[in-house]
Amino acid sequence: MPELFVVPQSPDAKGKVGAALTNKVQSMQATWPGVAIAEQGLRFHITIPQHYRIGHEAHFAEVAKIMRPRRRRQLTAQQKKDLAARLRTC
Repeated sequence: MPELFVVPQSPDAKGKVGAALTNKVQSMQATWPGVAIAEQGLRFHITIPQHYRIGHEAHFAEVAKIMRPRRRRQLTAQQKKDLAARLRTC
């Protein structure tokens, strides 16, 4: 299972990086409760609760569901006609 680690470019930057990560993770709690930071020596491990860990296919389906309406709204009427014509000729 993939893991997320953040490694500062230099040991001197560890404090600033840790503070920035803490602020970011705190701001994400309303949407992604349970995501946290674990300090591991010179790096930070972003811990992701098990219930957020889904397989590739399930993740792709979620992304497709989110993107589908956005793509439709962003296309003009002419772009939709052009796309339909291209799909018919393929």
